[in-house]
Amino acid sequence: MFRKKRSSLEEKLAVAAVTTSAWLGVGLSASCRCLASNQAHPFKEMNKSVNPTRRASEAKLKYLKARISRMKKYTAWPLRAFFVALTIALGFATAPATSQAQNKSWFSAPDFSGESHWRFVLSPYSLHWRPSDEHESVYAIGAEQQYDNGWLYGGSYFRNSFGQPSGYLYLGKRYDQVWKDTPLFLQWSAGLMYGYRGKYEDKVPFNNNGFSPGALVSVGWQFNRTTSVQLNALGDAGVMFQLSYDWR
Repeated sequence: MFRKKRSSLEEKLAVAAVTTSAWLGVGLSASCRCLASNQAHPFKEMNKSVNPTRRASEAKLKYLKARISRMKKYTAWPLRAFFVALTIALGFATAPATSQAQNKSWFSAPDFSGESHWRFVLSPYSLHWRPSDEHESVYAIGAEQQYDNGWLYGGSYFRNSFGQPSGYLYLGKRYDQVWKDTPLFLQWSAGLMYGYRGKYEDKVPFNNNGFSPGALVSVGWQFNRTTSVQLNALGDAGVMFQLSYDWR
């Protein structure tokens, strides 16, 4: 009988021990979870503080890009129309005076004779009428032989709108003092261009393995005997700003 009571007591103690250990385990786990949830998490706090700022910066940058894109879109066509209209108007309005002053027709045969001098040109910037993410800055350097009768020929090396090294060999004619006695002049040139290759071959018409015809129409201002500035119309793509120095 004493053994039965002893075994019964041992069973009760075992059940109590299991119950106590289970209760302690649940309590410890719950306490750990509560403690973990109440403690500060530096990474989460940092994300909370950084992410809103980053999102605000990205939103502001996106807004500025969209605004600049709209400004270019709204100003490109008026500038383009103004430049084309100015060139055409000056051409028609001053053709008789210019022809009479030079005793030459605007479309006379090329004449590379007589006195001449060299002109060195530099283009630091070009404006695209239809900007694209693919476009890069356009730079150009060149030289041309200018004859006193207005005819000229020359060549230039430039980086095209897609970052490719390119070249342009040409002949043309310059018309000085197209507006009364002002130093305003007009110029045109035509020739062979090379440089638009690969996936950009279709960016210029009649392109064959990088070779294509090229042409420029320009309006400029002669500041003095050696220095001038001009704008070159790049077809319907944009306009190029050019500085020139006459080596006389």
